[in-house]
Amino acid sequence: MPQTFRLKPEGVGNRVRKTTLFRALFAVVVVGAVTVWLSHADSAKEGVIIAVVLLAVMGLALWRQMGPARRTYESFEVLLSENEIVRRLANWPDLVLSRESVAKITQFPNGDIFIRGRSLSQVIAVPRDLENWDEFYSAILAWHAIEQRRRRFLPFVNTAVSLLMVALFVAAFASDKRWVVIPCGTVDGTGLIVCMILIWLNPQVDERIRRGLWIMAFPLASIAFRVLQVLRS
Repeated sequence: MPQTFRLKPEGVGNRVRKTTLFRALFAVVVVGAVTVWLSHADSAKEGVIIAVVLLAVMGLALWRQMGPARRTYESFEVLLSENEIVRRLANWPDLVLSRESVAKITQFPNGDIFIRGRSLSQVIAVPRDLENWDEFYSAILAWHAIEQRRRRFLPFVNTAVSLLMVALFVAAFASDKRWVVIPCGTVDGTGLIVCMILIWLNPQVDERIRRGLWIMAFPLASIAFRVLQVLRS
């Protein structure tokens, strides 16, 4: 009979807040950049109206995602048996790793553990705020040695890429120079499209997240309109 481990209630709340905060910051930056650009337009009143409508739509989308995000984190389970580990998440396909397929187990300074299989898509992330953590840690340690890492490189890369995308977006709207707007807008728009494609093709991503990709149409449309405007000027 497999042992079942779930997130602590406070862990669920922390993760919902972090997810919501990141999305809210992204929405504020998008609306802020568009507002700066529209403030230089001939009709400032129309620009303010467009910015308010855009902020309302993105705010509504964020509000609607908070409930599903909480239910998703509340459904997080790790089932550990003698021969396999299973990560379960509502609306997501189960991720299963057999004991023999585990290539590496890594723990980071925040306590989170990553259990990696033989392919890049076979990764089970186990947060430190799991119930009965000591019991889980002892059980998984019997599977494989746990490598201690000083830092997680991937989050730094993700943060750097996110900041770069935001900077390119702001630059495309804050400047009127072609040599700034066109390269920044093109690279930023291409990056957003690539991210959407990777999310869509990822077998571990559930249908709800795929359906939610429509929200990316707003920054994409804004970038396309801005580049076309500069090209025609």
